[in-house]
Amino acid sequence: MIYKITSAFRSFARGQQFAGVLLIGCTAFSIILANQSENYIHFWEKTLINFEGHDLNIHWLVNELLMTFFFLLVGIEIKREFTKGELNTKKKAALPIAGAIGGMLAPAIIYYIFTQHTNYTKGWAIPTATDIAFTLTALKLAGNKIPFYIKIVLTSLAVADDLGAILLISVFYSSQLDYIYMGALALYLFFVHHKLKNLKLPIYIFSVSLFMIWLLLFKSGVHPSIAGVLLAFALPASKSAFADRVEQLLSKPVNYFIMPLFALANTAIIISGAGFMEVLNSPLAMGIIVGLLVGKPLGIISFIYISNKLKLIEMPQQATFPGIATIGIFAGIGFTMSIFVSIMAFEEDLIAKNMAIFSVVIASVICGLLGTLFVKIIPFTKLSK
Repeated sequence: MIYKITSAFRSFARGQQFAGVLLIGCTAFSIILANQSENYIHFWEKTLINFEGHDLNIHWLVNELLMTFFFLLVGIEIKREFTKGELNTKKKAALPIAGAIGGMLAPAIIYYIFTQHTNYTKGWAIPTATDIAFTLTALKLAGNKIPFYIKIVLTSLAVADDLGAILLISVFYSSQLDYIYMGALALYLFFVHHKLKNLKLPIYIFSVSLFMIWLLLFKSGVHPSIAGVLLAFALPASKSAFADRVEQLLSKPVNYFIMPLFALANTAIIISGAGFMEVLNSPLAMGIIVGLLVGKPLGIISFIYISNKLKLIEMPQQATFPGIATIGIFAGIGFTMSIFVSIMAFEEDLIAKNMAIFSVVIASVICGLLGTLFVKIIPFTKLSK
């Protein structure tokens, strides 16, 4: 019995869903501890070094340096889906891409409606993201009767969604751009792509390339952590075996160290009883929560429906309206990327940033619970036959 229990735990711990459960636990722990001791919050703001005139603290180290490896992992996953995965043909890619476009556009519009004429409008991209780890965790916890096509479409949609969120961060949430360094970056990416195509890819060359792209992004004014995505995209398709090895190397450190650390560092927010009600009554919170809860499913369902009517996409044979609705509800779990955008949007406004992060957590938890309840009610056993 002990062997069966430990074996089951090891199997669970190796799965993607455990990473999501770990994130949930770190988030809860961080919020509780932040409201018990201000020393916990001060710990993350402790200055480590001064670099290029910037006082760099532990919080910066996590968000702008360690998260580079998270984005590298995401970039490899995105590229694999578009080269040999579920998005490798136009017809395969059309469905999740259509859903992702609708799932980004509708929440952004809803957020703007709530926050227009306020100082919060710049956070319009916060409710547009979908968190892959949390979404897969919620699907796993929801049960085994969910049709397989839902898992495939939702995962592919989350990948396309992540790509969209990365583009939004690089275009709309970067500081004033230095076009000289941007030009140098473009030339270096071309050089890297050419060199990586012809070399046997020793890991140190890959590492040096990552550092150089990160440094050029930092100097150009673009958030440097997306260096990981750029390097993944620059990696030639012929080197997919190397990309797979890098993914295997990064998977555990990212899922079990970097992402939990990101949750701990970015959810250290103080929410009192009165403050909780203030958050819920603010246009910022309403824009995020309604955007994720209503905008996500509304945008995904409507864009997939319209695209199908126009014969722009190919629906899975088992697809039904309840199945697409399930995808829309679970896609409202924003968490990691939504928190990241919150930090970018309100970098100079601590109160707004904390309100946005807490709203993302609330909306993500509700979407996960609603999705789980929804699949318990819908007779998926009939739909899957």
